[in-house]
Amino acid sequence: MNDKELMIIQSAIKLFAEKGFQATSIQEIASASGISKGAFYLHFKSKDALLLSILKHYHSQFEEQASKIEELEPRARFVEWISLTIDVISQHREFIITQLREQTVPFNKEIENFFRQKEWEGYLLYEKYLISIYGDEIRPFLGDLIIMAKGLLRAYLELIIFDVLHFDKAQLGAFLLERMDHLVAGFYESPLVPIISEQDLKRMWKSLRTAKIGSAEYLLEQLQEIRKLAHDNEEMMITLDVLEDELQSKQLRKPVIKGMVYNLEQNEDFSEFAGLIKTYILE
Repeated sequence: MNDKELMIIQSAIKLFAEKGFQATSIQEIASASGISKGAFYLHFKSKDALLLSILKHYHSQFEEQASKIEELEPRARFVEWISLTIDVISQHREFIITQLREQTVPFNKEIENFFRQKEWEGYLLYEKYLISIYGDEIRPFLGDLIIMAKGLLRAYLELIIFDVLHFDKAQLGAFLLERMDHLVAGFYESPLVPIISEQDLKRMWKSLRTAKIGSAEYLLEQLQEIRKLAHDNEEMMITLDVLEDELQSKQLRKPVIKGMVYNLEQNEDFSEFAGLIKTYILE
């Protein structure tokens, strides 16, 4: 993203927060950015494309900050991740409220797919964090624990977004982690079977994987995007050609894909795409 696009994004965020997405025109965004309407289209093909870029921008900022806490001890990392989430939600509260108000407006498929992808990644993150804290022993009731953890955090975030109640946000991470401790202890003591079994969880993961976010169609779209980064790298172009052939094949050859993923991981520009292949195809 270049400086001009970042300036347009920042101007659009302010206008969307003030007027709403639908009520804001491209001309208004262009004027606020100090460019012509025609110049706007040199950077974004539509207002929907701009909104998608804004969402990606926010998530990219969050993920960059979250990467800095990965080396923490599991319990401390969970608490810091919640604190980071609260900070981001608080900073962009007006923009979030605008989007919630316009939820009834149908998004295009690309934006819908982006939300689904982030929802899927969120489940994976909870799985990773909770297992790192409590160990593999919680797998029989992991599905229920993820649902409860997500639900508790979401409820408190809604209080922040809608400014319903003021509370000590700095304590929320430790407070929720302690509630997780009590839930885990209760699961071990309870004679009741989990609502979401291990098989249910596997089916849910499989269902999400077979949605567009984890489909060969989605991965092929991402592959075509990163080809732009490989135009002067013959080895990487060959790697992408092989991956494209595999993704278009009716029978995926995982050993071949693993080899290509290894090649991608050797170059920082392609490591994110390598992660997608590993998440949706190899794991």
